[in-house]
Amino acid sequence: MVARALALESEHLQRVWQFFVRNTVNWSIATVPTPSWAHKVFPELPVEEGIQELWETIFVTCRIDTENYVERWERHRSTLEDRSRLLNDLRLRALHFEGPGTELRVGLPRGHVWRNPGFVTQDGIPFIADIPIEEVFTLPHRNEVEGHVRSTRPFVVNGRTVDDFTLRFQRGRITSIEGCRQDQEMLRTLINNNEGADRLGEVALVPVDSLVANRDRPYYNTLFDENSSSHLAFGRAYRFCLDGGEELSEEKFLAAGGNVSSVHVDFMVGSTEVHVFGETWDGLRIPIMQNGVWS
Repeated sequence: MVARALALESEHLQRVWQFFVRNTVNWSIATVPTPSWAHKVFPELPVEEGIQELWETIFVTCRIDTENYVERWERHRSTLEDRSRLLNDLRLRALHFEGPGTELRVGLPRGHVWRNPGFVTQDGIPFIADIPIEEVFTLPHRNEVEGHVRSTRPFVVNGRTVDDFTLRFQRGRITSIEGCRQDQEMLRTLINNNEGADRLGEVALVPVDSLVANRDRPYYNTLFDENSSSHLAFGRAYRFCLDGGEELSEEKFLAAGGNVSSVHVDFMVGSTEVHVFGETWDGLRIPIMQNGVWS
């Protein structure tokens, strides 16, 4: 039921997503504490104290806990832009994730573009899409993911928590789901019953010393958890991560290596034990992240 609900929600939001993925309008995702969320994250505290802890987390991770928050955001956005530019200059052929339970090669299509959530609308309005934000990201080649990867943090899909699982890939497709402490059948149904959900649509790099990661706690909320660790997403790829991708037909986008799906689900794969290497078209191996932090 959860998998069907997510697919139905995504289907009805497709019209809205078209504005987002094409940067037609300026937009942002944010969140506020609720009693149920506070209890989930801080079960050891009375609910009111948990809500206060969540507010503190939001203020710290959103960089608004000091008076110079505008300056801090300008520096942070500049840092993310620099990292995106450096990765784009490398013009990588693939990324390799290596760590306990993980040996994964993620191919990157020609013309892929590393992005960060500091966007500009078609009318020239700059905006930050996600708050908090620590990632730079691009799209994998839908047919060129090989190996296996183990999740490193729990994530939530429509209120259901999924944790400690391994995905195996062959020629871009998920061939098996192993482990998974809970809700494995829901995860399997979500991946197998939605077109394109059995392939990756995003690869994102996040250092383990980010402001969210430094809180050292799962938040059971993708907006926060994905900013504590490098992550992957199965399902829909963002067209603006491919040069000229917004103008391609669906068939040409697929042929170029992009993935099309009604779902997009992030799961965390980074940790202090995970290394990321870049593979160039000349066969060079370049360290990108060591022990979860930028090389």
